[in-house]
Amino acid sequence: MNDGKSFEDYMRSKVFENYVRRKALRLGLKLRKSRAKKKSSHNFGLYQLDDASTGEIIHGIDFMDSLKEVDDYLGKVQLELERPAWEKAFGRPIITPAEWADRLRKVS
Repeated sequence: MNDGKSFEDYMRSKVFENYVRRKALRLGLKLRKSRAKKKSSHNFGLYQLDDASTGEIIHGIDFMDSLKEVDDYLGKVQLELERPAWEKAFGRPIITPAEWADRLRKVS
C-alpha cells in the first residue's frame, strides 16, 4: 500500500478483484494473480484465468493481463455461454463440454 495509493483506492481495487474472482468462478474458471513481488518483474500485478477443474490456462498466458482485461474477457465469455442457453430454449442441440472449452479459447 506504499505505492502512492490511498486506503480507499486499495479497498476499491480489492473489491473489484473479488468481483472478478467470483465472476470467474461462476463460469468454472479460476482467477490467479502473479506472485511476483518486485515491481520490476515483467508480470507484477497481472492475472491469468485457469480452468478450475483441470488447471489449464484459458486466458492470460504467463500472467499478461490486467484485471480490467480479464473482466472484459469474462464478459465476452458470458455472452458466448448465454447463446447456447438461448439455443436450447428454441430446440437447438446443447453443446458438449469439449465445444464449451473450444468456445472459451476462441473468445480470447
